[in-house]
Order: sequence, then structure tokens, then C-alpha cells
Amino acid sequence: MKRILIAASPIALPFVALAAQIRNINDLISSLGNILNSVAPLVIGLAFLWFIWGVVKYITAGSEEEDRNKGRDMMIWGIIALFVMTSVWGLVGILSGTFELSNTQPTAPTIYNPRP
Repeated sequence: MKRILIAASPIALPFVALAAQIRNINDLISSLGNILNSVAPLVIGLAFLWFIWGVVKYITAGSEEEDRNKGRDMMIWGIIALFVMTSVWGLVGILSGTFELSNTQPTAPTIYNPRP
């Protein structure tokens, strides 16, 4: 258990640094949004590589039916993953544009105080 904690500690350091910057729930939501915006293209790229690997497996299988089926299944799941991820990403973009959502903080209203 001790070895696992020692091995996992470098992975946890960015989260500790992120926690030091978070002061309220809005900062947390903004930070999570930034992380997801950074990770989304990476995940889409991985799905594309999965699809390409399926194409390679399908082409190199030759006449072996089992390997061709595995390659075909990888291509199908890669296309499904790409479609779902880009659709969700596009839908979020459309909804945030339609409802004018943004990551900026609204300005706090000023309260009229006639007495100094």
C-alpha cells in the first residue's frame, strides 16, 4: 500500500496545486470546465486512433475472418465514440451560445445607501 501511495503521489500534485487556487464553488466549476476543455480533444484523438488501429487490423488480417471481425468491430466502436463525443461537444456549444452562458463572473449589483 505504501508503494502505491508513493507511486501515485506525483499524479496527485497538480490537484493539490489546483486546490490551493480554489476559493469558492465558482472557482471549482471554472477549473473543472477548463480541465474538461483540455481533455476533450485528447479523448477525441484517442477515439480517432482507435478507429485507425481498427482499420489497420482489418487491412492486415488478410483472409483471417476472426481478425477481420475484430478490426471491423474496432472501426464501428471508434466511429460511434467519435460521433457521440463530437455531438455532445457541439450540443454544449450550441446550448451555451443559445442561452448566452459563459465562464465570466457576473458583476455584483450595487446597493443604494443614502446614508454615508
